[in-house]
Amino acid sequence: MAGCWSSCEGTAVELVWSNTTTRSVPLPLPDDLRRTGVKHVAFQSDNLDADLGRLADLGIRPVVGPSHSPYGLRFVFLNDPAGNRVEIMGN
Repeated sequence: MAGCWSSCEGTAVELVWSNTTTRSVPLPLPDDLRRTGVKHVAFQSDNLDADLGRLADLGIRPVVGPSHSPYGLRFVFLNDPAGNRVEIMGN
């Protein structure tokens, strides 16, 4: 898996691509998120546990995670009201 980041004034864009013919990302994710392509939007959290607590208070539960990536970050995936996948990652 390869990728690059671009950031400006606290906002970052990450482009990730798989350099294999299987087009699969090596992370513990459901099949629909393991394939490369536009699948979700992601946000970085300064305090993932606190943000998950606020979401739980609103009745919002992760559909994946919290999990650990091989890159040292924890992450969760949620569904927004329209069914779009949203990732929140942080320490």
